[in-house]
Amino acid sequence: MQSEDLFWAQIFNIPKFSKVDNKVLATLIEVHSENAYNVWKKSGLKHYPTALRSLRKLQKGGFVTATRTVGMRITRQYELTLVGAVLCHLLKKDKKSLYTILMENSHKFRDLVNYKFRDMDTIAGHAISLFMHFSLSGREDLKRITLDQLIKDEFDDRINNDLMDIHAHDSKTDLMEIVKIPWIRELTLHILNTNINWANDMLKEWKDLKKSLIV
Repeated sequence: MQSEDLFWAQIFNIPKFSKVDNKVLATLIEVHSENAYNVWKKSGLKHYPTALRSLRKLQKGGFVTATRTVGMRITRQYELTLVGAVLCHLLKKDKKSLYTILMENSHKFRDLVNYKFRDMDTIAGHAISLFMHFSLSGREDLKRITLDQLIKDEFDDRINNDLMDIHAHDSKTDLMEIVKIPWIRELTLHILNTNINWANDMLKEWKDLKKSLIV
């Protein structure tokens, strides 16, 4: 399987939208921030109320945000939320723009890119997929999880798995490769210290138990 396929293979359950909603989303990704009237004009939709209903529906779903601006009259400026921007690029299958979003919202991901990490597409695809899943879950605690946290959690699991099988050549090789990136090395040291402290506590308990059994 090629790298491009690895990226898209990680991504599941992309929401489906109507043609109207797709046009409104595509317009917002281009104009960045606009009032409803201009979104309608630039979208090519026939009727203004149709565009307005779509904007309100997308706002309710968390894909669009609206801010009130005061000028000659009070208007609402609409723009995509982060999850809305991610969704637009997913619908367009624009991996390059998704990478840009990851780099802008995760310094940990930027480090992976700068160090030319070998599993970039797998990490990126999984992070994007989880971000969308959590953002659309309806749970506020999951919605607050950032892309940076998702990247960290990915390596937290990977490090723990490598440490559990540290006697295996592949696991040790993988660990020694990924710790070349400074933040992953720091995370590994933190996990090692936690595990060593736990092991020392357990060793003391076992030794005390052994003494009690011998007596």
